[in-house]
Amino acid sequence: TTGDYSGASTTGDYSGASTTGDYSGASATGNCSGASATGYKSSASAGNGSVAMAVGLQTRGKGEVGSWIVLTECKKTEDGEINVKNVKVAKVDGVKIKADIWYTLKSGKFVEADAKEYE
Repeated sequence: TTGDYSGASTTGDYSGASTTGDYSGASATGNCSGASATGYKSSASAGNGSVAMAVGLQTRGKGEVGSWIVLTECKKTEDGEINVKNVKVAKVDGVKIKADIWYTLKSGKFVEADAKEYE
C-alpha cells in the first residue's frame, strides 16, 4: 500500500506486507514473513519467525519472541534531505528485546518508543 496513514497486513508462511507513507503500518505473521514500513512515524510488527523493518524519521518496530526487528535512525539535513544515520537489527528474545513492545532507534540503540509520540 502507498499513501499516508496506509496499512498492510499479511498472514501465512513466506508472506510479505509493505507500506509507504507517513504514519503507515505493516504487520506480518507466519514463518519467514516480512513487514516493512517506510515514512515518517511509520510502524512495522512481526510474528514469530518473521522480520519487521521500519525506515524513516521516528519509525518504530515490535515483534513476538523469535522474530527480528530492523530499525533505522534517520536525520534531516539543512536542505531538507533525509539520510539514514544508523541501522540496527535485533532478535526479540523476551529479555533484552521484549515481546510486543514498540522500539525505536535513538543514538544507535534500541529504546522503548513513547506511545504519545505516535498518536
